[in-house]
Amino acid sequence: FAYAATLALYVAGMLAVAIHESRFRRRQDDVEDYDAVRGSRYTIPVSVIVAAFNEEGMIVPAIDSLLGQVYPEMELIVVDDGSTDGTLAAIDAAYDLEPRQEFLRDNIATKPVRTLYHSRTDPRLTVLVKTNGGKADSLNCGVNFARYRYLCTVDADTIFASDALLKAMTLVGKDPEHIVAASS
Repeated sequence: FAYAATLALYVAGMLAVAIHESRFRRRQDDVEDYDAVRGSRYTIPVSVIVAAFNEEGMIVPAIDSLLGQVYPEMELIVVDDGSTDGTLAAIDAAYDLEPRQEFLRDNIATKPVRTLYHSRTDPRLTVLVKTNGGKADSLNCGVNFARYRYLCTVDADTIFASDALLKAMTLVGKDPEHIVAASS
């Protein structure tokens, strides 16, 4: 009985904290002027990096959700880490990829990039196909290719709300000298 009562008190306490936090976040969200951030020419650009390995079924909806962000300036870099399924074919079918030759910085050592593609339908999308090296290696490869100083790394099987990047970067934009990271 003592164990069950302790567990119930713990759950009730965590629920109270969650309700308080949720109310605080909702009030904070109500006073933000996201339209001003979205329309400002001073909004900080972001490079979004997606590490993908055998994500044929989820990669296109995930890319759609990222390209559907209401954030003014971003690039999306999808790093295909040597997938053995139809991940690249699914991206190509949805975004009409064309191979390109571009300079790749090698600031962080990674497995070699085999091919670089740009989308003909959305200029914000770049796809790098590399030799398999794992998720961290893929993210590092994306960092080497990123143009912007703020990075957002995401999983290839996650769907994002259209304002997720805007909300995260609004916090960063308030004090970019001191805020170096934001999390969901």
